[in-house]
Amino acid sequence: MTSPQVPDGSAGQQPQQPQQPQQPQQPQQPQFAAPQYAAPQQTAPQQPAPFQKTNTLAVVGLIAAFVLAPVGAVLSFIALKQIKKTGEEGRGLALAGAIAGSVFTGLAVLYIIGMIILFVITLNTSGGSTTNYGSGSSTSTETQTDSGTGSDSYTGSGSADLPKSSREKPLPLNTPIETDNWTIVVNSVDLDATTEVAEENEYNDIAPEGSVFVLINVTAKYTGKNTQGEPPTFRVEYVNKAGNSFDEFSGNTYALYPDRFPAGQSLYEGASSTGNILLTLPKEGLTDGVLAVSPDNTGGKVFLALQ
Repeated sequence: MTSPQVPDGSAGQQPQQPQQPQQPQQPQQPQFAAPQYAAPQQTAPQQPAPFQKTNTLAVVGLIAAFVLAPVGAVLSFIALKQIKKTGEEGRGLALAGAIAGSVFTGLAVLYIIGMIILFVITLNTSGGSTTNYGSGSSTSTETQTDSGTGSDSYTGSGSADLPKSSREKPLPLNTPIETDNWTIVVNSVDLDATTEVAEENEYNDIAPEGSVFVLINVTAKYTGKNTQGEPPTFRVEYVNKAGNSFDEFSGNTYALYPDRFPAGQSLYEGASSTGNILLTLPKEGLTDGVLAVSPDNTGGKVFLALQ
């Protein structure tokens, strides 16, 4: 018997199994994600705003502006710069101090200028600056003449009518010294007015050691024709034996004294003023000196004895 033939190429192959019919796919059910809940956030409690301190210089500057204005103004301007950099409080205080300090400083400067002007006017009214008289010398505004005794006699330019005098031959007190516009009379000289000056004001300076206060009583009469009047411009100096002169601005002392001459007060024709002039003079050799009186600004001088 013969075996049945197997077609070529299929030898050794297993017969194919019949395929199972595919099952129909089930429709996918929609998947819903579980809701996600965010964890509650922890919020830190709100911190209060940091406290801004007030700038120290602003406070100091405002106070100083009313005590020492220039210092207060400078400190206040410095405080403004610091506040701008640091953000501190106190800008209003610094601004007020800067304004007040600047205003008060300006007023102080104006006051000082005014006092200087007043001092210069007073100095000019009293007749000018101090003159030193040496042996055989004179100032440029005076004419030196020979009195015949080897001493100096001063008449002054434009003062030919003044009475002749010299340091060696002074005229007595109460001698009228006349010019075209003025008549000056030295009435008396108090060679030690320390008590009178002390009693006038308890806060007066005292005379320096070795010096004494001297009161000179003077009358000035205006004989000019100026309808606007003129203030007296006479000047009284003390000249010691060595030739040094002293006027009311010498001695570096300040004191109120009785019956002060009203310098700067205008007089009209026929009017006169009487008052004292205070000099601070060295005690040593005081009675050996003389007074040198300039009746006006023409430069003439007349020498008077102290007593």
